[in-house]
Amino acid sequence: MKFKLIIILVLIFSHSLLCSDSNIPEWAKRYKSGKSIKNASDYYSGIGSSTISKQDADKMAREEFAQNIEVQVKNVQKEILKEKNGKVWESYVSVTEVVTDVNLKGIHIVERYRDPSSKTYYSLIKIQKDEYNQIVFEELKKELERKIYEHKIQEAEQKEGIRSTQEKFKLWLEKETNLLKQKVDEFKLKIKKKQIEKDLITKRKKEFQDFVDLKPPVKALTFYNAEVPVNNNILSAEIGISPFSIQSFEYIRKIWKFSLGSYSEFHDNNYYRQDISLRFQMLPNSGNFNKITIAIGAIAYDHSLNDKKFEEVDVKFTPCVAGNISLPTFMSSYISIYGEVRKYALAWKSLLFFKSLHDRLSLILELDYIPDKHYRNKYNDPVILQPAIRFKTTKDICTTIAYKNNEVFTLSLNVTF
Repeated sequence: MKFKLIIILVLIFSHSLLCSDSNIPEWAKRYKSGKSIKNASDYYSGIGSSTISKQDADKMAREEFAQNIEVQVKNVQKEILKEKNGKVWESYVSVTEVVTDVNLKGIHIVERYRDPSSKTYYSLIKIQKDEYNQIVFEELKKELERKIYEHKIQEAEQKEGIRSTQEKFKLWLEKETNLLKQKVDEFKLKIKKKQIEKDLITKRKKEFQDFVDLKPPVKALTFYNAEVPVNNNILSAEIGISPFSIQSFEYIRKIWKFSLGSYSEFHDNNYYRQDISLRFQMLPNSGNFNKITIAIGAIAYDHSLNDKKFEEVDVKFTPCVAGNISLPTFMSSYISIYGEVRKYALAWKSLLFFKSLHDRLSLILELDYIPDKHYRNKYNDPVILQPAIRFKTTKDICTTIAYKNNEVFTLSLNVTF
């Protein structure tokens, strides 16, 4: 009885083995026995096995397939180079990269098997060599076309960059050339303008030579401007002629560029005001055509002396400034200015008949602003306009007739020595 049972078990086991072997794919049998797949010379293949999972078997199959393919890459490369006579391809396409890319993208597991007895997973990758080579070749052509297209784009961009650089340089050079030309033209125009101005000044100076060389007047009407006297001394006296009155006495002493002056003024024939002044000429009759003179100084003064005793005299001080400019083309005239705390004045003196009378006849118009009420006229006018006519009777003597302070006609005599 035992013997029969053993025979039955052996038969069942043998039958299961026969059935199991009959279900194993041929490629798996050959792999287990250490042989290649059938017709191996016509295929690229790779078989992987794993007791862990089918995914692991797939991975092993891909790795074996890649190893088998690697030895064929050089042969494919030689075929391609032969196809294109060895030109261009090496510069643009890496055959190994393309083959690897095809392996990763275009190759798939074609069959799987699991051995139930050993619980082993098997995976097969198989593709005909001609088919695979054609795939690789087509991919290489696509890659080549793409590389050539990219190269053409790069060449075009380089050419465009060179052309753009050349255009920019051309525009820059043109701009710089125009700018330089503009500067040269401006410089020429400036030189020409200066020459015209110089010629004009020379012409005008020649035309007004006598006036330009003339010594400017020392006095306006009521103030001395920035000029210093020609001689060392000036003595002046002024009277009222309508009505008759004593108006003022003045003495000026020149010492180099300094002028020291004493001025005494009378109201109603009474001693009313005393000024002591000292001025320094800073800018002595400078300029090529329009002569300019500037002087600064200081004045010691007091007023209402007829109502004060000697011990009541309160001397005050003020700085002053005076200036003078000649205007040969404007009626042969001079503009004089004067300023201090008591009075600000602007005077115009014209040698209207200079061509015929030289400097023997002058017309004077003086405008005064007097902020200090003690120095205003009896009408308390803060602003007064004073006209005058001056005659140069001899080289050193001048006589002036004026309407002063809006109240009196005066006659003054000015002597230099």
